Amino acid sequence: MKKLMLSAIVTMFMSMATQAADTLIPAWACNLNFKGQAQGFQVILGKFDANAVGTLTCVSPFAEVKKIPVRINMSTKILAPRIALGKFDIYGEAAQIALFSNEPEDLLGSYIVAVGQGALVAGAGVMTAVHATIPHLTMQVSVQFVRGFGLNVGVTKMTLEEIK
Repeated sequence: MKKLMLSAIVTMFMSMATQAADTLIPAWACNLNFKGQAQGFQVILGKFDANAVGTLTCVSPFAEVKKIPVRINMSTKILAPRIALGKFDIYGEAAQIALFSNEPEDLLGSYIVAVGQGALVAGAGVMTAVHATIPHLTMQVSVQFVRGFGLNVGVTKMTLEEIK
């Protein structure tokens, strides 16, 4: 009888722990592959557009995989702390570090981005983006291959939205 009671109690606690893990632990590991184009002219004043499409792939600790097709837009307003000129193609990978996010969809939305890209026929770029909406905090670090002619350095806003 004691073994039966102990077994029932252990089973109950294991069940509660599993339910808590499913609902409370934000443990998705996400990666973003993308490709797009950037073009324009902006030295504080001007217009520079960078647009891309890609796939946000997330894996849970329980091996559940979610793939979300996304659109990335880093177009600026006429006045922005950015020096950008030229036209180039962008191919990149980004790792997402998400705190307090329960689902991969929580990574969608607006980000503040510090970006540096440059190319003279071929080049490279890096980007760090922060998405802070209550209660979510996400940081994205990206490395890119850039092809074409251009320069893009500064701070801007980025939107990451699902393609439906």
